[in-house]
Amino acid sequence: MILGAAVALDVLVLLVFGDNLNTSAFLTSTSVIALAIAAAAALPKLVGHGLAALLGITSVVAGFNAVTANMTPTLPVTLLIVGLLLGWLAYLSVRGSRVAWSFLVAITGVMFVCMFFGAPKVRSILGLNIWFALIPPGMFGASTIALALLSKDYATESST
Repeated sequence: MILGAAVALDVLVLLVFGDNLNTSAFLTSTSVIALAIAAAAALPKLVGHGLAALLGITSVVAGFNAVTANMTPTLPVTLLIVGLLLGWLAYLSVRGSRVAWSFLVAITGVMFVCMFFGAPKVRSILGLNIWFALIPPGMFGASTIALALLSKDYATESST
């Protein structure tokens, strides 16, 4: 259903904006994100934690690259802290920690929002097509969706 909706929306966008659109970049971006979200719906525990850990590793690598590029310290430090935190929280969450799971959902959600609105800046700094700059926030969004689908696994018994 998710993939069908993605294809239908892609066709609609291509019909309306096809002449003003980099078709291959657009279809690559929407396909990768739709597949990640479909996988999140099918295998939420694996995709949610796996993507969070992978994004954490990517963030640490980006943080080290930012350090070597002599950038102001804010970006590298943030990337390193978030990257390490994502990996650690994913590990603890897989082991059943409700606190780690909830913090992981919050961080992936915040990273989705920040990176989504930061994609135009990333595009201009790195010289990317905007559709490629939207893939990382899409992955954070897919991880957030997958982790949110696990809420019943982390629910506590309420006392009434």
